Amino acid sequence: MTKILAVDDDRLQLEYLRDFLADYEIITASNGKEAVERARSSAPDLILMDVVMPAMDGIEATKALKGDSLTMGIPVIILTARGGYESLTEGLDAGADDYIEKPFIPKVLRARVRAHLRSKALYDFMEQAKKDLEIFLDVTMETTSSLHLVDVLRAITVKVAEHLDIKRCSVVLVDQRKGNSYVVASSDNSDIAGLCISLDRYPEIKKVMDTMEPLTVDLRTDPLLAEVRKEIDLPDQSVLVIPIIYRE
Repeated sequence: MTKILAVDDDRLQLEYLRDFLADYEIITASNGKEAVERARSSAPDLILMDVVMPAMDGIEATKALKGDSLTMGIPVIILTARGGYESLTEGLDAGADDYIEKPFIPKVLRARVRAHLRSKALYDFMEQAKKDLEIFLDVTMETTSSLHLVDVLRAITVKVAEHLDIKRCSVVLVDQRKGNSYVVASSDNSDIAGLCISLDRYPEIKKVMDTMEPLTVDLRTDPLLAEVRKEIDLPDQSVLVIPIIYRE
């Protein structure tokens, strides 16, 4: 659900916004300092910011949010009873994306919220596309140095592990007829290429081969690995298995 951070030191105002925007998940903060902390930890899709508040006012909080790479892409709409061009200019100069005076017209606020959420969705799409392209270029540059398939796959697993910040990335070739699999490449060990593994010890791989759908499992709790856990003390982590299908 789309998440909105409502910031105001007036509890009744926060309750009104929560009821008025019930279609969204509303999280709240009572001052600017708390708003900055909540935005960094909760990653809302939009922020409704009051101006006059204790600890840190809305203008300073907006400056802090727009100066942080983690939160700079979150749209901020300032809601304030302080009218006039000076207040409007101050808010927009701080980095706010919009400015609405109190008392606001509910339909207008809702329309502004929808408009800025559309802009945020486009911003997120462009940022993800940029990251995907950077990963693709990085992997391409790394793999063009070799024509040997195992070396190429090894380089890919290393780069995927780096970009996704995961412990291990492996490519496994599955021989369904014999019930065995072979590790083709792994990011954490270049010496295990060709290692034969039994699918009986990897029920998550067997399930993915049956369904041809990606699967995420918690190694310590998922019932799928109940029998394996009786024999092996599995680490406290999750595994994502993705089928790579070539010519059916």
